[in-house]
Amino acid sequence: MTFPEALHPTTLTCLHVEGLKNLKALNGKGFQHLTCLEELRIIDCKKLQCFPGEELPASLMSLHLTLLPKLEDLGKGLLHLISLKELSIEFCENLQCLSENGLPASLSSLTISDLANLEDIDKGFFQNLISLEELYIFCCENLKYSSLEKENGNGGLKNLISLKKLDISSSEKLPSLLEEGLPTSFISLSISWFQNLRDLNQMGFQHLNSLEKLEIWCCENLQSLPDAGLPLSLSYLGIYKCPLLEPRCQKGAGSD
Repeated sequence: MTFPEALHPTTLTCLHVEGLKNLKALNGKGFQHLTCLEELRIIDCKKLQCFPGEELPASLMSLHLTLLPKLEDLGKGLLHLISLKELSIEFCENLQCLSENGLPASLSSLTISDLANLEDIDKGFFQNLISLEELYIFCCENLKYSSLEKENGNGGLKNLISLKKLDISSSEKLPSLLEEGLPTSFISLSISWFQNLRDLNQMGFQHLNSLEKLEIWCCENLQSLPDAGLPLSLSYLGIYKCPLLEPRCQKGAGSD
């Protein structure tokens, strides 16, 4: 039911915990001596409620939390994980807060998916992410993105100066997020399941001079691409299950 304090050798580099039906808490002291731990995966522990994020070793490079329906928070934060490169949090529908103090600047890949009760990300959450290259946000319908809103002329995804790839779904905030543009390093964008999206004119595509790949999925009401066209740098355009847009694209391709 609880994670033991000293079960594993100090040389352990990878710990994978899966399918422990009665596990309710992870004892933070059980992690403190794992000074070589680089990868931690906790999957399908249906009763897990407490996660001692603040007591994880600073050596951790990869953290994956999946199918933890009772998990409410990540403890007092992950900011001290100065080696963390990859963070994935998926199918934790009771999670309401990702990290009170933000995330470490070392992070290069962040995935948050199917977090039904996550309503907002605190201002400053993305502030330190100068190394973030990949951002994936799926099925977080109630997320307001206050942390990415402009404030005193600053804010938005453009401040993620290393961002190269964005894959986002089911958020009506998307147009305003992209309106201020993306960093010059940006090369790949995938958007899906935006039922109210009708055109792409307000999404700042004209600023994406490095964009190489654009995918659009399941936007049933999307009728047109940007009036000003797409960047010349684009080498791949994929449009799937957008019934109002696909015939026009096919007609345009045929006339060329």
